Amino acid sequence: SIIQPLKQISQPFPVSSVAQKAALIALEDKKFISETKVFMKKEREFLTRELENRGLEVAKSKANNLLVKVTPIFKSSTDFVRQLNSRRVSIVDGINFNGLSTDFVRVSPRLRSVNKKFIQKVDEILVLLKEGL
Repeated sequence: SIIQPLKQISQPFPVSSVAQKAALIALEDKKFISETKVFMKKEREFLTRELENRGLEVAKSKANNLLVKVTPIFKSSTDFVRQLNSRRVSIVDGINFNGLSTDFVRVSPRLRSVNKKFIQKVDEILVLLKEGL
C-alpha cells in the first residue's frame, strides 16, 4: 500500500546520492563538458540521419537521447526492442515512460563505432522484414 503510490511519483530511472555527488564534481570540469557537448551533437546528428534514412521518425532534440518512432515500420516498440535484444543490442522501450505508447523507443548515442554497429543491427532487422521473416 505504500510502495505503489511512491512508484507513481518516482523518477523512471532514479539517481543515487553517490551519483548525484559525482555529477556535482564533474560539473566543475568545463573542458570535459564542452568536449562532451560537441561529441553528443555529432553522434546525435549521425544517428538521427541514419535512422531517418531508414524511414524511422526521430524527434528533434538537443538531449543526450533520441526519441524514435518505430511504427508503422515495426509492429511495436516492444517488437523492435525484442529483435534488437536478440542481437545483443539494448535500447529503452517507450512503454517505460509515462505518456508514451508502444510506438517509441529511446536511443542513446555512443561512440561512433558502437553507433555504426547499432545501425548495422537495425539494417539486419529491416532486411528480414522486407523478406517477410
